[in-house]
Amino acid sequence: MFDNLRIGSRLANVFAAIVATLIAVAGFSYVNLSRYSEANEWNTHTYEVLEQSTALLMALVNIESGQRGFMLGGTDNFLEPFNSGKAAFDQAFNQIKRLTSDNQSQQQRLEQLKVSYSSWMNDAVMYGINLRRDVGTGKVSL
Repeated sequence: MFDNLRIGSRLANVFAAIVATLIAVAGFSYVNLSRYSEANEWNTHTYEVLEQSTALLMALVNIESGQRGFMLGGTDNFLEPFNSGKAAFDQAFNQIKRLTSDNQSQQQRLEQLKVSYSSWMNDAVMYGINLRRDVGTGKVSL
């Protein structure tokens, strides 16, 4: 088949085949690099969400520690972890809500968490703090 072609035509055909192969390899590489880049972005996003979840947990622990310290000591300086925990919870909650805005099931879970958090704060944490204040001022005796 190539015997009838002149050397220039043969070289041109081989060169065209090499260029076509290079274009195919470049296209394949671009597609794979795009997939890798997208997967890397999702991986980073997942770690950001996990980081904010950990911040939520640490904020809850700080709230509980502040409440417990105040209930034992009865002085307002024990409420510092409580106050910083409330602020940290709000900040982390807003951040995680923003990060998961594209995921409806996570948004529903966050709303359930917010309801549980508010209930816990009112029914347990603030109740204990207010009861300790009342004991400290003599309104209630144990």
